[in-house]
Amino acid sequence: MNITAEGFANVTTQVQAMGKELGIGADAVMEVVKTYANASTTMDEVLAKSKPSLMLSNITGMSTGEVTKSVNAVTNAFKLLEDSQGDAEEATMRLGDTLVSISQNMNYDFSDGVTQLIAGIKESGNVAKEAGMDIETYSAMLGAMIEATGRSGAELSNGMKMIIARTYSMKGLSDELGITTAELNKGATALAKYNIEVVNTDGSLKPFGDVLKELSAKWGTMSEAERNWLAESLAGNRQRSTFISLMNTMAKNTELSTIALNSNGTMLEVQAKYMDSVEGRM
Repeated sequence: MNITAEGFANVTTQVQAMGKELGIGADAVMEVVKTYANASTTMDEVLAKSKPSLMLSNITGMSTGEVTKSVNAVTNAFKLLEDSQGDAEEATMRLGDTLVSISQNMNYDFSDGVTQLIAGIKESGNVAKEAGMDIETYSAMLGAMIEATGRSGAELSNGMKMIIARTYSMKGLSDELGITTAELNKGATALAKYNIEVVNTDGSLKPFGDVLKELSAKWGTMSEAERNWLAESLAGNRQRSTFISLMNTMAKNTELSTIALNSNGTMLEVQAKYMDSVEGRM
């Protein structure tokens, strides 16, 4: 986007108008606008892309710069632009709706819930995507565990990365996780003992959510010893408690996932409430 001298006054007016609409300073709006601006976009397109990030900043209290970087990282990890056929506004609104709706329905501080979800997804979203999960499913998974354990999104996300890697024997993660190929293979081997396969008949990976549903149906009938053995096989000793938390929060996970999949427009509703608040009117 090339802003000429003639167009600068109009840009300033548009930025100020969006700031007033969202209850946020013009300088903060401009910071986000600069992130999204490039030679091939119009000012209207840039403002449309910027709006969801600005709303998330209002809702969470995170700085506009931090929110924008996080939104871009998560959008890239889950390839949300591909799902929305390149529509950045649609992709970021989907993300915002998901995060807001899940945190609203957690027994947890709302703003911190969104912040923790973002931190977790940034850490392992690409691995979750590779395992066949969408943004709604993975966010719900993390949200249920954050609520139940009080642990940070980033900490739980590291555990999820280990669990997913061991479930599918993702050898490309062995160095990052500091485990051997033999250790990686233990997850799929353990699941096979319970007649749960992680690869479909056509050779594709079975989505992680489907693997968990099959395992959850058998989890209640297992002895404590069996559960601990399976947890260590799938998560290793250090992340065993994360796996057990994952299994114990399946009901909440399913509840949050359903809410997220039907969350279109949620962030706009929360933004409207923000604008009605004392802080929003200042």
